[in-house]
Amino acid sequence: MQVLCDTNILVRLANPGDPKHDLTLNALARLSKDGHKRVLVPQCLYEYHVVVTRPVQDNGLGLSGTRAIADIDQLIAINHLMDDEPGIFQKWKSTVGQFKVIGKQAHDARLVAAMDHHGLTCLLTFNDKHFKRFTHLRIVTPDDVVNGGLSGKEK
Repeated sequence: MQVLCDTNILVRLANPGDPKHDLTLNALARLSKDGHKRVLVPQCLYEYHVVVTRPVQDNGLGLSGTRAIADIDQLIAINHLMDDEPGIFQKWKSTVGQFKVIGKQAHDARLVAAMDHHGLTCLLTFNDKHFKRFTHLRIVTPDDVVNGGLSGKEK
């Protein structure tokens, strides 16, 4: 199974001081061990750059732009990057209309549109509640994965 990694997964991976860093590492290792393909979309990398380069006092990691780009290159090297494609915008418009998405959750709808466009059905995130309305997708947390939540499912 292909599993899209949400931005919050990538940020926790980059921050060894985060209380959920080890859980994130273990979940990603479990996905690989079980033969699942970890996938990224450009939106997650844009958001990653925003968060990790934001100052610590503003709830960021305070990394330099150079370090953030190096991290992004590393993430691309160890995961599969899906392309941004023109059809994703139209899918996003349809998604926000169909699911009555407003405000910040339009960012989540953009991920859903990219998933739908690329035929992805599983998202790894710490923000599972943000995606409950999208019942056609399988939303899993790192806890789910570590506790065998994807075991026995198609790959």
